[in-house]
Order: sequence, then C-alpha cells, then structure tokens
Amino acid sequence: MPRAEFPEEMKETSDTNIELEVQLLYQCIAELPEIDRLIISLELENVKQAEIAKIIGLNETNIRVKIHRIKERLSKKFKNHEH
Repeated sequence: MPRAEFPEEMKETSDTNIELEVQLLYQCIAELPEIDRLIISLELENVKQAEIAKIIGLNETNIRVKIHRIKERLSKKFKNHEH
C-alpha cells in the first residue's frame, strides 16, 4: 500500500514502525462489518468506485459516502489505539 493512502497518523512514522502500523490497520479493517470490509478492500486495490457500486449493488454516490465514512472510522480506531 503506498504511503499516500495511509491514514494521516501513519504518514509521519518511521519505516521501522510501518509494518506494525499496517498490521494494526488491517486488524481495524477486519473489525468492520462485512460490506464495509469488502468496499474498503476494493478501494485499496484501486478498483474504480463505479465498479465497486456494481459489485455491492449500491449507486456510486452511496459508495463514495461509505468509503469516506469507513476511512473516518478507521482513522478514529487507529487514533484510539495509539492512546
């Protein structure tokens, strides 16, 4: 996963901690509901949102909103874990 796609909290960490933080990120993803896990996994694999919408059965606008909310949730979980 490119560093640019990491949550803001992960962008400034050293390379030695990246592996642990990526593991934490994947753990947080694993805790999401099944549909959200599928959506964010497809997004991280650079599947176009229109294609994700077809796969999931929602319209593209709903997928965009869901991706935004999932990223917010993951960022909050990540921050909470650090404290």
